[in-house]
Amino acid sequence: MCLSGCSKDPNKYLESGDKYFQAGKYNEAVVEYRNAIQLNPKLAQAHYQLSRAYTELKSVGAAYNELRETVALDPKNADAQLELATLLLGGKKYAEAKAPAAAVLASDPANGRAHAILGDDAALTGDSAGAIREYQTAIKLEPSRLQSYSSLAAVYTSRGDFGSAEAVFKQAVDANLGSVPALLNLGGFYSTQRKFAQAEAEMEATSKLAPRDPLPRLMLANDYAAEGNLGQAEKICAELKTIAPDDPRAYRALAQFYKSTGQRAKAVAELQSLSISKPKDPWV
Repeated sequence: MCLSGCSKDPNKYLESGDKYFQAGKYNEAVVEYRNAIQLNPKLAQAHYQLSRAYTELKSVGAAYNELRETVALDPKNADAQLELATLLLGGKKYAEAKAPAAAVLASDPANGRAHAILGDDAALTGDSAGAIREYQTAIKLEPSRLQSYSSLAAVYTSRGDFGSAEAVFKQAVDANLGSVPALLNLGGFYSTQRKFAQAEAEMEATSKLAPRDPLPRLMLANDYAAEGNLGQAEKICAELKTIAPDDPRAYRALAQFYKSTGQRAKAVAELQSLSISKPKDPWV
């Protein structure tokens, strides 16, 4: 009924779908993209955008089908090829996942994301040497892509080579000066190695770079708690309520600290206080 009363131009529906997508109205975007496809089943961009909308709606199977249709109609759509490869990896279809990544590299050998996907494939199939090679290539081509560093460090960690893993995280920090996520990754690595002094130094530095971001302080509080310094951990969690009063991660931190350390009475008192100041928070 809509098609009979609306424009017969599929691009109009595609444009309308894009507007809904950008506004976060993914169900509405799906309707518009499907209208475009109904008018022109070979409109590759509509299939691709539909796959993105389905991805946002967590409809993995539908997104997969639309990505397959997209690359069949437009093999040069590198984003679609790589998203398809990622879904295939998620579905443990490792042999199939290589093909779309290889197709991208055939036309764009310097595509770091494609090399990273081949690294993921190698890591998941037990080829750690191949994974290291592909991740190192991905890092060389796209030094700002932090996921490649984390993936490479994970391979080294799985082999018990913690020195190389640390070096990779440091490389990420050096290549991305001032990057809060890079510093958090390095600090998190030190925490997993129980090198709390080094972890705390990284978290302190990160807190200065991002004074309103609660995550560095939350990680710092966790480190203090892990080494038994509960007083310092409690102090940080209390300070977070004033540093980022509207961020749930911040204002919930003290109550969560009391709960995790078995201080039930203090947890109840803190939650009662929050129920007044944050009455619309269902977690509270």
